[in-house]
Amino acid sequence: MHNSGATQRKTYIAPARHAKAAAKAEPTGEALERRRKREEFERERAEHARTLADARRHMFSHFKLWTVCPDRRCKRAQSCRGDVEQCLNQRWHPLVPQDLKAFVHKALGYQADGHSALEAARLAQDDMQRHIEAAKRVDEKYPQGVRTPVPAAAPPAPAPAPPRVEPPWRGPRIRFP
Repeated sequence: MHNSGATQRKTYIAPARHAKAAAKAEPTGEALERRRKREEFERERAEHARTLADARRHMFSHFKLWTVCPDRRCKRAQSCRGDVEQCLNQRWHPLVPQDLKAFVHKALGYQADGHSALEAARLAQDDMQRHIEAAKRVDEKYPQGVRTPVPAAAPPAPAPAPPRVEPPWRGPRIRFP
């Protein structure tokens, strides 16, 4: 059935060069596999970052770092609610004693190995005690310290400046019109 008054639409067929470009744009085979692996890696990395931030936030809340935090959200919630990296660098590292950080690190390592929290704390405490006793034995054996201070060497004398060579005097500069 042909409608005499209506114009017929022609179907547009893309030139071959556009079809080839479209085929190249869609990854296939190895390129598709690389893209899939990269996206999977990015998802896993983001998940790991979220898990790490949540664990640090919980630890900072447990140690009540929110009491010294300038962020109002943390004080209001009485737990860590701000930027975890900022809290790590500005409050955890400078304010928490080194031996406590070492204890927490060891306890978390034992927990990662499958020990319960109480058992991990006991093992970490025993390990810390062994290290303290070993340090005392070293201090008794070497009262001046293991390393003797090396006297500071005098800074080397600066090299003499090369003699200054003056260019020969050429007289006044004269311009001709």
